[in-house]
Amino acid sequence: MKRYILQLSFKNFIEALKTKSSVLLVPRCIALPENISIDSLESWGIPYIYLYRDEYVKIYSGIIAPIKIFYRINSSGKVIISDDIRVLLGQSKSIRLDEQALIEFLAFGYTLGDKTLFRGIKFLKAGQILEYRDGEFTIKDRFIYGITVHKSRNISDLSIKEWMELLWDESIHIFKDLTRALMNRMIVVPLSSGFDSRFVVVMLKLLGVKNVLCLNYGIRNSWEKNVSQKVAEKLDYEWIFIEYTASKFLNIIRKHWFHDYILQASNFLTTPNLQELLSTYEFKNYHLHQKQCEIVFIPGHTGDFISGGHIYYDVLLAKNILGLVNTILKHHYIRKLPAPPLVVKIVYSYTWNLINRLANLGYRKVDLYRLYEIFDWRERQSKYIMSSTKPYEFFGFKYALPLRDKRFIELWDCVPLKWRYRRYLYRLFLSRLFSYFDLDFERKSFRYLYEMLLSKSVIDTLLNIGFSPFKQLWLKRWYNPCGFDVFFPLMARVSKVRSNKIEYFKKSLNLESTTRCYAHICDLTLNILSQHFSSSKSSDFQGQGITK
Repeated sequence: MKRYILQLSFKNFIEALKTKSSVLLVPRCIALPENISIDSLESWGIPYIYLYRDEYVKIYSGIIAPIKIFYRINSSGKVIISDDIRVLLGQSKSIRLDEQALIEFLAFGYTLGDKTLFRGIKFLKAGQILEYRDGEFTIKDRFIYGITVHKSRNISDLSIKEWMELLWDESIHIFKDLTRALMNRMIVVPLSSGFDSRFVVVMLKLLGVKNVLCLNYGIRNSWEKNVSQKVAEKLDYEWIFIEYTASKFLNIIRKHWFHDYILQASNFLTTPNLQELLSTYEFKNYHLHQKQCEIVFIPGHTGDFISGGHIYYDVLLAKNILGLVNTILKHHYIRKLPAPPLVVKIVYSYTWNLINRLANLGYRKVDLYRLYEIFDWRERQSKYIMSSTKPYEFFGFKYALPLRDKRFIELWDCVPLKWRYRRYLYRLFLSRLFSYFDLDFERKSFRYLYEMLLSKSVIDTLLNIGFSPFKQLWLKRWYNPCGFDVFFPLMARVSKVRSNKIEYFKKSLNLESTTRCYAHICDLTLNILSQHFSSSKSSDFQGQGITK
């Protein structure tokens, strides 16, 4: 007897291959070439669902889990699987809040591990495969960032020149595969002043892709706007700018669809990344009418992470587990430090569980900085950062993530630490590439002067002197060109949605203060999720009580 129930909404997956006995489902929102195989999907790190009659099920979450797959065990012992958590919630007789998951959500902006905000409902983490065979279910780690690749590739002793040649060959291979999925489509590249999006647009130019539009967004006086426009002009690509203002963000939260967007993008496990919600909305409503073909967004997620940009100096200084825990809290905790003892205990337990899990898989000696990167990859990258693609899905666009291609990530996993620290190899590689189009702005002496004199620490010190909000926004444009530190708190303050339980948890655990601007969106998200279930008598989202 079949021991599972697969309930797909089909808003996330479409059929790529179907025979009399089997079917292959691939993500609807990701731009893929026709007739793609399972081998290619796994090689690229793309999610898929493969069904063979009622005898075999294989579900791959993908290297970064862009589409979350949820599961729970019902009262009869069957496993219910869905790509929409609301399907599972609708079938539950009682919905019980997971208090630890809520604490994690408040502390980091997302739950940790495979938890959702509800007990008994879990999801496939990034790099995992769920299989049903011979009446048994298994969940395995197919890929673990920085760990599993080392058994298959041993190229860490190459020279810097050989590494650059490898990066070039892999980049060409990946972007050529991408162009096969872009036939007769309009490409939109969200082009900032950074390396990653510039890398994407330069590779498209080198491969002769012509139907490209560069989109920049942010506050009017942002220096990123000028750099982005200059890049587009040199590559002879169309460029548009969408200005971010307080009134536009306040207008967004009053839209009839905003709460529905939060529900879909959050999946009850993460704060949605709202960075491109406004720009995608305005592009669809005010610029799309000029385009007559299907749109594919190609953001530059996330070259800085895979190339070593998150291996901070203090991460390398960590000497033991407690030092690693403190470093994780320093870079990922969104409230004011020091973190409450309960939050420290949660991260400490998470770290030891990760170490034990790796040991059981045969990896008994793992560098502390690798553990830090695994946390970043499976928690922040696959949840909060990955949710930045949700505006594309919500407004009906496809997207592609060439810098999140598994082949590219595996190659960077093999690069020695000395070449990844401070993104040394990445900067050198892109400097050579950009120089062909005179786009290597970072080698200009004035840029180093800006970085030194207008760093975040210097500006924050100046702001403490007492500048007006307008002057603060003007100064912060150097490191916060979208103005989120002003707009996000305003959105949370203007919103009238409040939850007694959320406020109770924040006060009880001293989680009321915020140090990161998206902590305000975290609170707004939880209040909206709570309101969504406030009318349900079976839900305890509005209840009281806390276990310390």
